[in-house]
Amino acid sequence: MTHAVPCARSVNNGTSLFRWGIFGILVCGFLGFIAMQVWHVVSPPDLALAAPLDGVVATNPEITVAGVTDPEAMVEINGQQVFSRPDGTFAQPVELQNGANRIFVRATKKHGLFTTVSRTIMLQAPVMETSPVSLSPEGTSAAGTLN
Repeated sequence: MTHAVPCARSVNNGTSLFRWGIFGILVCGFLGFIAMQVWHVVSPPDLALAAPLDGVVATNPEITVAGVTDPEAMVEINGQQVFSRPDGTFAQPVELQNGANRIFVRATKKHGLFTTVSRTIMLQAPVMETSPVSLSPEGTSAAGTLN
């Protein structure tokens, strides 16, 4: 008859496995952090426009372009640099011409990566009311009656 001999387990093996597991988790976390930092540097900035909406028909010759981007990004509207707040928000009035107006907003990171968003705005000049013109032979001028 054979007797089973109980197997001796080492406490050191369990502790060693626990230590390697913790070490592996820390290494993965550190590498993930480094990867996120590199991605943040090599990716173009986020850019979202709150106003104006694309295709808006405006009657006022001035419209405000507003949006948000990454705080460190430089903002340009139609090639003109615009002040942005420390949180990345910006708002700038833009003059419109009669007809279709194309507005380009560009956010550029310090390493040259950029994101561009465009909007098309239609300016409809308001209809001016005119007074009727008299074409009678007794017309008047600013100086008085014509002779």
